Amino acid sequence: MAVSAGGTGSYGAEAFSASDCLIENNIMQGVTTPHISNGTTSGCVFSYNYSVNGVYTPSPGYNIPAHGDHGSGVAMVLLEGNIANGATADVIHGTSNLNTHFRNYFTGIQPVCYASGSSYATYTYQACKNNVIPEQVFAFHRFFNLIGNILGTTGTNTTYTSSTMINGIPTSVIGEGYGNVSVPSDPNVAPTLMLWGNADSATGFGSPRFNCSEVPTALTGVQAPFSNPCPSSQSLPASFYYAATPSWCSMFRWFKHCGGRRTRQQHPCNGLLSQSWGAPGWDKPSPYEFQRERLLRTNSIE
Repeated sequence: MAVSAGGTGSYGAEAFSASDCLIENNIMQGVTTPHISNGTTSGCVFSYNYSVNGVYTPSPGYNIPAHGDHGSGVAMVLLEGNIANGATADVIHGTSNLNTHFRNYFTGIQPVCYASGSSYATYTYQACKNNVIPEQVFAFHRFFNLIGNILGTTGTNTTYTSSTMINGIPTSVIGEGYGNVSVPSDPNVAPTLMLWGNADSATGFGSPRFNCSEVPTALTGVQAPFSNPCPSSQSLPASFYYAATPSWCSMFRWFKHCGGRRTRQQHPCNGLLSQSWGAPGWDKPSPYEFQRERLLRTNSIE
């Protein structure tokens, strides 16, 4: 879908002063941020996209997240069924609230990161050496819901959560509440964050977490209306916006350019095709087992 223009701002699908948009079923390769809420955005859905080899030219080896909440006034945005390295709600231009990440597979680290080159045709790649956290919810982003996701890479993301930002190779699966040099940390991010049914590399892919202690059940003061009762069931729906599997999902044509491995476990539609994804005994997808050269050669998606 998107071809990198180089530099730091080659966004794939950018929601800016947008609402009710749908960015669905795309391959995004060599883009700085494949999909981004970059200004006032509400009611948009970023779903079933595959992103790989994000490029951030100012810092070789920097693992730029595939999704970014990068502006103020972002709310009620859904990320569903994406396969990528991760998502970040940052503190560069403002904050976001009430966003939901559902049934995504965020590995944290990419296969490779940008090393050098001035254009897409001349880029070279190296091992990623910075910012490899699958989920980051920075300071003053409130009431996020992370539900039914697969997060992290074994041996890389070995700490469950962290409230301290670390340069270099951090080990956490979820970063919550930290700021940057000009924005202080925010201890109120974690208490307003709902975590439910996620499986991660730190606590074990075989045991999705259904802990009422990770649900904001007793918020007080002005936040009290946003309290959420602990779910009574561990069953998750296949989708938050599809009632049935869409026709494009069952065709598997998306996966043709990723080495031809046509398996449900490796397709972003996996959550729609099997409601057991995320339950004990599921087969964890392997989205990066593809022939990179073949993807680089193709300039169209059938």
